[in-house]
Order: sequence, then structure tokens, then C-alpha cells
Amino acid sequence: HCKVVGLLVNCIVILFIFLWSFVFAKIEGLSYFDGIYWIFTTITTVGYGDISPKLIIGKLIAMTTMVAGISVLGYLMSRTMDMVVDANLKGVFGLKSAKTKKHVIVCGWNKVSETAVRQLSEEHENIIVIDSELHPELKHIPGVHFIVGDPKNPETLAKANLNETKFVIVAMEDDSDVLLSTHIIREINPTVEIVARIDQHRHVKIAQKAGATHIVSPAAIGGNLLVEAATNPSVVKWVMEATAYEQEGIELMEYDVTASSWSNGKTVGKLRDRLGHKAILLSINSDKGHDTLPEDGYKIKTGDSLILVINPAKYKTIDL
Repeated sequence: HCKVVGLLVNCIVILFIFLWSFVFAKIEGLSYFDGIYWIFTTITTVGYGDISPKLIIGKLIAMTTMVAGISVLGYLMSRTMDMVVDANLKGVFGLKSAKTKKHVIVCGWNKVSETAVRQLSEEHENIIVIDSELHPELKHIPGVHFIVGDPKNPETLAKANLNETKFVIVAMEDDSDVLLSTHIIREINPTVEIVARIDQHRHVKIAQKAGATHIVSPAAIGGNLLVEAATNPSVVKWVMEATAYEQEGIELMEYDVTASSWSNGKTVGKLRDRLGHKAILLSINSDKGHDTLPEDGYKIKTGDSLILVINPAKYKTIDL
């Protein structure tokens, strides 16, 4: 309300100054254009002196204009600077609402979410990170918009434009925060894909009931790799190279089979012949579950998901 009143008052003052310029021009025998020119040079304190009041009443008008003009000019400059600084600070401190559509929301900032954000950034995704603490370093990651707030707060999620997102990664360090945030996100957007980080196995089913589409346990994965490293170090090295975003060479990928896919109706044996040394079929996820290292006779159908290890250098495009 104060801003509206202030704006209204200044509009009235500006209008008064322009009317005052016409009065000045009339009294001093000048054209209206000269009156406006004089008032601009007066309120901006330029004062060329080529037009100056000759009559006493003209000098009184000039004095009034100087006082009112300096005040209004000072206010307008102050408001303009406030708007510029306010906009910049909101961006730096994560106070702006996001207007991006088809983006990815990452809830929580830690080592796990940082890895996810950096990989998404390399894939040129638009990313919105929500965390309760300020993280200025995020402004150096391309494609990232940062919002300071509680990922469990519907208002904060609304600022992140949750209804227009592609998917959400919920990666806070406390399982209880992840569960509550997942539940709220699912209530707001019933169709969004939610990837939830859950460290304790007993919370997995709760996360599923809360609405998580996919569940990842960094603690369980890390623990298993630590054990494997002692007995199968080469296996662990391969897994790390295949899953680390900064590594080059091999990648894990998922391919969803559609009615128009080449592999639809083909056997696994024919698919392996087509792949050659460019990729390896690890598993097929069908309506019956995962089939790791499927037999050559299995016939692939629409709706199956192929889990592959590919060599990007040899396989530029996937046409399966």
C-alpha cells in the first residue's frame, strides 16, 4: 500500500511540474516547448542559463520548481536503484520465484545432490535447487536457479514452479525430511516423477507409499561397493567409471521399447548381433520384473526397458 501511495503522489507531483512549466511559459512569454525544456534543465540541476525567469512571479515559480523537482528526481533515482539492487540480491540470495518450465527440481544440497546437479548441468538441463541455507557457489553452475526455503513447504515448492517440472530429486540427508517432502510434492503434483534418496532400508516402503516413483540408497550402494572393493576391486572400478559423471568411456543407459522400435518383436540374440561391440545388454525390465543377462531366445516386446552399457564414442545414436 505504501508503494502504491508513493507512486501516486509522485505521479501527481510530476504532472504538477509539467503544468507548472506551461504556466511559466505563459507568464514569461515562451513557447510550451521552451517551458518544458526549461523545467527539465532546472529539475536536473543542469541550468544552462539560456532561459531564465525575468519576472518576480516567474522567479517564484522557478524556486518552487527547483525544490519540488530535486525531491522528485531524488526519489525516482532512489526507487530505480532499489529495484535494481533488490532484483540482483534476490537472485544471489535465492529469493526469486522460478518461471522456468520443464525443469528439474533438486531438494537439498549436499555431496549426493551436488553430483546429481553437476551431471544434469552437463546434460544442459534447467535445474532449480531448493535448500534452507544459502549456497552462493551454485551461481557458478550453468543452468542452476537457487531458491532459499524449506523443501517441505508448499509455498517454497510453488516458487520452484512444481506443477511444470519434469521430475524432482529429493535428496536431503534426513530420511524423515525426504519422506515428508515426497508426500507434499505428490499431493501438489500427482503425476510428477519423484526420485527419493533413502538411506535406511526400513524407510523404503514408507517412501513408496508417500509417492516416490524411484528410490535410491547411496548408503547401501556405497556400503556394498566398500565390501566388494576388498575382494573384487576391478568390478568396483568398472562400476565407478560407469556411473561417475566426470568419467568418459562407458555409460549405463535405459532404452524404452515402443511399438515403432526396431527391437520390438525381435529376440535378444538378434539384438546382441545388432549391438556388436558398441553396447552390452545387461538386463531387461518387463512386466514380470528384471531379467538380468536374458537368454537369446527371449522375444522383446513393447513396454520392456533395456538396460545397456554403451560406449558413446562408438555409439553416437541409439536406434533399437
